[in-house]
Amino acid sequence: MSPARARAGDDPVLDRLVQLVTQLAEQIQNGDGGKAFQQAAQYFQSIKDNPDQVLVLSLKGLLKIVEGLALVALQGFGLVLGAFFDAVNAAITAVQSLLNERWTIPVVSDIYQWATDSKDGSFSIIELTALMAAIPATSIYKATFGGAPFPDDNAVDAVKRLITVGWLEQRAWGGGPGIAAPSDPLTEIRRICNILYAVNFGVRCPVEFAINYNAQPLLPLSVINIGQRFFASGLSIPWVMGDPEGPPFPGTADGWTQWIWITQIMFGPTRGAILLAFEVEAPAGDLSLSIWGVVRWGVEAILAIAEADENKSNAARTTERMLVCFGPQFCKFLHVPDVVAWTDRASLPAGAWTNLASELGIISLHAART
Repeated sequence: MSPARARAGDDPVLDRLVQLVTQLAEQIQNGDGGKAFQQAAQYFQSIKDNPDQVLVLSLKGLLKIVEGLALVALQGFGLVLGAFFDAVNAAITAVQSLLNERWTIPVVSDIYQWATDSKDGSFSIIELTALMAAIPATSIYKATFGGAPFPDDNAVDAVKRLITVGWLEQRAWGGGPGIAAPSDPLTEIRRICNILYAVNFGVRCPVEFAINYNAQPLLPLSVINIGQRFFASGLSIPWVMGDPEGPPFPGTADGWTQWIWITQIMFGPTRGAILLAFEVEAPAGDLSLSIWGVVRWGVEAILAIAEADENKSNAARTTERMLVCFGPQFCKFLHVPDVVAWTDRASLPAGAWTNLASELGIISLHAART
């Protein structure tokens, strides 16, 4: 049992760099830039035979050199741009492969097959993450509201008609409560998403405690944790959980909220999934997540100031967001081997218990707000 991996030779980054340089050299030699340099050389050689035209030929030669430099720059930019999109495509493919790979685990697969009527009991990380949160969340919803969130096919169809790409796009870029869908299905969605969000953090607690307490990477749990982090992002989409007033541009409290969600899903779970899929060493993932935690903490502080200026402050919500930045993100540096060695392994239990305390605080504050 192991997640799919992306391999491209012994050192894919170095191999790709050598390939780019080779392609650029070939294009300089055979492309329009190389031809311009050859023409410049011909102009300068012609000065020997036509000394009376030295100024004209020199000017033409210099102009051809400038033309060649510009063409070479464009060729190089084109190669770099192409490499960038190749890298983006490879990253997306790797993340999809990581999250959609089918797993089979004794006992767990039996339970999954019983609960979902799966033919072979295999599951993806996203399916397992959703199931782990859905079972307790449904029980909590029934106990709180006296029934299942979507009791029949009509209720499910209403949700499908509501949440569409076009609807999300309009709310993201159009803004304004006036374009919100009818309140009943949206209210139900927000209720169940809030419960699922808190339950998902509850399930994350033991997973992340085990990861943070052990000095060696626990690959299966790390993959599950990536799925849980993606799931948390999906349950907090600002255009579903709130009524946006404008597009996701920083400046207003509403714009900062949307912008933070976009950057969080990029530098949070997507960053982690890419590093995991390309087999980057675990310390790089831990340290980069700590750095992102610091950056996000600063941005969350800006959001808190903007909310105060617009009379939208909510102490519980602000504290919850700060806790997300602290334990699950910033404190990951305590798992870096150099820090573990320097503290004689004391940083491992410190990080594990700090993260657990942060996530229990997140659960409590989110449940209280819900």
